[in-house]
Amino acid sequence: MPNTTLSLLIIPIYPSTMSKEFLKKVVADVELAKSVFMYRPITTDCWWFAVIGGHFETFKWFCEQDTKRYFPHHAQVAAEYKKRDILDWLWDNFSDGWSVREKHLVCKMSAVYMPEWLKFKNIKNIYQLQIVEHAAKIGDLERIRNIESETGFPLEYEHVVSKIAISNGHSQIVEFANCNCEECAAKAARVGDLATLRRIYKNAPKAIKYAFRDLVKEEAVCSGKMNVIKFLIYEVGLKFTQRNFYLAVMYGYLDVIDFIHKHDPATAVFDKYCYRHITLDILQWADENAVSVSRSDLEQHSLETWKFDIYDYLQTNNPQNSSEWEDFDLDVAIATTATIATTATIATTTTIASYDNIVFGLDFIY
Repeated sequence: MPNTTLSLLIIPIYPSTMSKEFLKKVVADVELAKSVFMYRPITTDCWWFAVIGGHFETFKWFCEQDTKRYFPHHAQVAAEYKKRDILDWLWDNFSDGWSVREKHLVCKMSAVYMPEWLKFKNIKNIYQLQIVEHAAKIGDLERIRNIESETGFPLEYEHVVSKIAISNGHSQIVEFANCNCEECAAKAARVGDLATLRRIYKNAPKAIKYAFRDLVKEEAVCSGKMNVIKFLIYEVGLKFTQRNFYLAVMYGYLDVIDFIHKHDPATAVFDKYCYRHITLDILQWADENAVSVSRSDLEQHSLETWKFDIYDYLQTNNPQNSSEWEDFDLDVAIATTATIATTATIATTTTIASYDNIVFGLDFIY
């Protein structure tokens, strides 16, 4: 029987104002929890208290009230605290909507705290994803071969193995996985793995090759991988865009900037978006290669971004300012000013005299 006296006392109280110890008592009694949370929001603490305390009926009722809630994290906590009934119920009713990664995390937690649950559920393949990740990271090709012979190497394994092996430089594992997806191509461009990139471009379907136009090329520019950039330009036949030049400036790769300028000068344009990212060495390179830069705009951006080295360089190396002051002569300037003033005075006097003559003539007529 629920504690009706306690229920009457706490009904007017908003859940967030209750102490945690008090909430634990409420969650422990499903009927009491219903009376409290029927017309009130179920706080996050209440969810966790229901899982950690193993209050299965209360947790099920919470799930019925909030059908949009996502439960992989609750399943991980249930595995950590060995609440098998909650874990079973979540897995059987909701795991179909979870990603492979989320299932893997639940299995990983279960492997640590409830290994018997994995055997009972017969979900060995998902748990093996953890082993595959570790093997790809350390370069253990033999273990990956064994798993492949046992499970047939599902598609998600190929993606996981390829991306991890590319990041860690294990080319043999990359070749074994033989994954030609867009993500692996981008990862190979990011780390400069030209051999993998060539293989993917050769074997990938036409739809994946379109990724080389933008995603792969941008990854190579952003990471400054000149070997990949030259491969994309000379072998694949891609062209640079203004965005590629902007990214090279933003990440400060002077060799990439110089290559783009030499290969396609029309693309190497410093627009207003580049000024905020220009560094002193890039500005000096622009002056040496006669690349146009709006010095007034750059001066303004250098002050806004506190790049005083650029501001000082612009002040001391401004061709316009230097040409104006090289031929400046103070005596000539004073003499010129005096001449202008004298001419103005004479003109004014002449105008006044002419006006007086006109007035005198009119008086004589009348």
